[in-house]
Amino acid sequence: MKQVLCAKLVCHPASPVAGVVNIAVEVFTDSAGAARVMFELDAEPGVLATLVMPAPRPPAAADQLWRHTCGELFVALPGDTAYREFNFSPSGAWAGYAFSDYRTPDPMVDALSVSVTRVTMDRHPGGWRLSGLLPPGSLSDEPEMPVMEVATTMVLETTGGALSYWALRHPAAQPDFHHRDGFLSIELNNIEQNHVEQNHANRP
Repeated sequence: MKQVLCAKLVCHPASPVAGVVNIAVEVFTDSAGAARVMFELDAEPGVLATLVMPAPRPPAAADQLWRHTCGELFVALPGDTAYREFNFSPSGAWAGYAFSDYRTPDPMVDALSVSVTRVTMDRHPGGWRLSGLLPPGSLSDEPEMPVMEVATTMVLETTGGALSYWALRHPAAQPDFHHRDGFLSIELNNIEQNHVEQNHANRP
């Protein structure tokens, strides 16, 4: 697989969380349309204990993972209102959704085409890494995509029950990961342009 995105997520100003130093994300793809997404979180000492991690569960599809700590990937083709969403829970559960337009489910897309192969969670002192593996053909029905639009996001749940929202960009006053202005256009054959600095990623 080749790396197509390397970026840092930024917290939405309406949902701050203290002590999280950095959330980095990398996306890798291959010619068959398979993908790997990796989220790396680093926090100040003692902060990890304030973040709620879903309990481990058998790996399977599950709904409403976004109500708790999880990573997310959104992908679309430029100029197309349709897009796909993938959720990766530290519990090992996952979810895949297809939309024909903004928050409009697409009943014509086979659920198997928006599935996730595996989710892994690795902890280390001061942070953790969450990874999701997507099977071939999961990103799009198009066999070749020179350019795609991507949004990588994360939800963090705190022990007080609050949710903190992280993304490449936050175009709206309230967190909205489905907002297409929050997607980043990446050239799959020009990887150097897809290393996103934080100040660029947070522009309106």
